[in-house]
Amino acid sequence: MDNELNLNQTTTEHKSILDESPNEVLNTMHYLKCDTLECWVQNTLNTVIVIAALLAIIFMVYAGFLYIFSQGKEDKVEKAQKTMAYTIVGLILVFIAPLLIKFVLANFVGLR
Repeated sequence: MDNELNLNQTTTEHKSILDESPNEVLNTMHYLKCDTLECWVQNTLNTVIVIAALLAIIFMVYAGFLYIFSQGKEDKVEKAQKTMAYTIVGLILVFIAPLLIKFVLANFVGLR
């Protein structure tokens, strides 16, 4: 009987977000609080990468539909292929950009 879970018993370990005040909720969201330039740059880069990845997925799906519904027409096939290629190039640039920004911040601004 000791090993069984008593569902009627409540514990204070599992607090709901509704039990906390709005200030406590905001304090737990540490990414909203940035005191340094480095923190702000990192959060901004992460946000941009997520948005770019979502846009890349959308454009790849769009290019796939263009390709499927091209019905063999050369101009539509070419448009679909260009959309796919530009999406991949853009995504590569988005993933390289943080490296360049961190390099500039580390070597010219003095941030790590």
